[in-house]
Amino acid sequence: MRRLAASAPARRVATRSFQTGTKPKASGGYGDEPAYLHAEHMYDLPSMKNRKLKMGLLVFGGLGFGIAVPLFAVAVQQQKAKG
Repeated sequence: MRRLAASAPARRVATRSFQTGTKPKASGGYGDEPAYLHAEHMYDLPSMKNRKLKMGLLVFGGLGFGIAVPLFAVAVQQQKAKG
């Protein structure tokens, strides 16, 4: 019986792998396209139209929001405590 087992061909170990039909391109882009489409103008603040108005609204809007949310939360908590 042992001779049959010893003379049998060695079993091949099955390997599994994930395969796709295409290979990934280097640098993650599509041909000559940059990594981010608007990267050239992304942080070009000096050439922004109405920069003072937009940045002023952004800063004071964020400041107002940052003050209004805690005040609103305090008012709600006081209403709950009053009861």
